[in-house]
Amino acid sequence: MPDKSGRGHDSTEDPSTVVSRVIDAPRTDVYRSFLDPNAVATWLPPEGMNAHVHRFDPREGGEFRVSLRYRDVADSPDGGGGKTTEDTDTHHGRFVTLVPDERIVEVVEFESDDPGFAGEMRITVTLADVDNFATAVEQLTDVDVVKLTSDQIITHGATAAVDGTLQLASGRAHAFCDVYEFNSHGKNAKIQTMTPYASELIGDEERHRNSRFNERSESVTK
Repeated sequence: MPDKSGRGHDSTEDPSTVVSRVIDAPRTDVYRSFLDPNAVATWLPPEGMNAHVHRFDPREGGEFRVSLRYRDVADSPDGGGGKTTEDTDTHHGRFVTLVPDERIVEVVEFESDDPGFAGEMRITVTLADVDNFATAVEQLTDVDVVKLTSDQIITHGATAAVDGTLQLASGRAHAFCDVYEFNSHGKNAKIQTMTPYASELIGDEERHRNSRFNERSESVTK
């Protein structure tokens, strides 16, 4: 799992994050936005960064290389600069699977001398239509939460994320991740935007997550 600086550490498990988002746009347009280098350069960079696409071959087996550059190095994690150079995060990868309008699988790796960033990351994007957009949004927001568990908090310059589990009165459970954008990276920064993500936990997935949380709690209390 990454720590507060965004760096990883050794783990016996492969860490993974699942997010779900409803987008009011045709599925075809969303799919194309992942395969258009101009679109990627627009939506990929976080607040305070610019993107430069070095190469981009949107086909199965095709490779890509992208750099994200801080406008102000002070906005990098703890003001420590980028992963690749003083002000830049560069990653490269390849498209593993492309199913038009349905699924994108890519493998990505940071270019860094820091061993904390070593290793490939597999990213899978699954697209599906929603019958009723308004109903889908309501289902994501209108819930009766009986228990909220925060697993970790990650900060990155003027951006932060909190993830955990929501237990609902209905007995269902959701994994959540809330992403915050602040107006600066200082201690007195104010929240500008908050984007919530949620994904329902089903069966073994829910039991596995609860088991991991219980193990973490026991290790803290011993």
